Amino acid sequence: MIYNNAPLAFEVTSWTKTNIKTAIQFSTQDIDTARLIFSLTKDGVPLPLSAVTGKLVMFMADGSRFIKNVEIVDKVEGIAQHVLSPEEIRHYGDVQAELNLYYANKQSLSVHKFSFTIDKALIDTDIVPIAEYYIDDFEDLIVKVNELYDEAIATMEELRQKFSDLENIETKAGAQEKADAAETNTKAYTDLHANNKTIHITADDRTTWNAKETTLGSQDKADKALVDAKAYTDTHANRTDNPHAVTKEQIGLANVEDIKQASFTDFQAHNYNQVRHISADERKVWN
Repeated sequence: MIYNNAPLAFEVTSWTKTNIKTAIQFSTQDIDTARLIFSLTKDGVPLPLSAVTGKLVMFMADGSRFIKNVEIVDKVEGIAQHVLSPEEIRHYGDVQAELNLYYANKQSLSVHKFSFTIDKALIDTDIVPIAEYYIDDFEDLIVKVNELYDEAIATMEELRQKFSDLENIETKAGAQEKADAAETNTKAYTDLHANNKTIHITADDRTTWNAKETTLGSQDKADKALVDAKAYTDTHANRTDNPHAVTKEQIGLANVEDIKQASFTDFQAHNYNQVRHISADERKVWN
């Protein structure tokens, strides 16, 4: 077999998913020969492709879409390939593609987005491809049908909204009626507000409130009172006389006599006086 090979080396990384615009150019006459070869690496080493299904998603220039399983060529070295079918190769123009990997443990991985070109050969000048959708397996077909259904529902909802907007367009008579009602309501509210004596004050109220003590004035008086009280307290505390004429009886000292007490030295001299005192041995002999 002979092929028109287009090798692609993809490093699996999260740093960039920018669409790679390649210089690959196939022809509509590359029937069963246009081959994309993918060499996949991760962290600088080949990406193992065991227990994995690779899918190539292609959006053709004419609106056609294809989701095809790629062939795993070398599971150890991370090599896969896809040969464009006769149905795919006839959709000339720029092709937007993406390679995805689906693992048996339900994990999936987007490898990279890229683009290439299918040139219309001169012999195929009269070919007018019809937009088509091709999906490799039934599960993907269900997804695509649901996607088309969602697109149809979204379009119908958009149209419904537009007709709803037309129905809600205000007429000139209706707008004038609403404006008149709004003016009447505004005047009623204004009158109600103007006559509200709860939220408004009179000139007498203002004069009375202005004559009341201010926070600053109250603070000044409080500070002065504190200074005067401290001065009086200090004066009182420093008096050496008996300003309140407190008697000894009032504080429980009526029976206390002012007798001079012996000093510690005198007490010690008395305590160790062997003339006045006897020892334990003397007491025992005398007894």
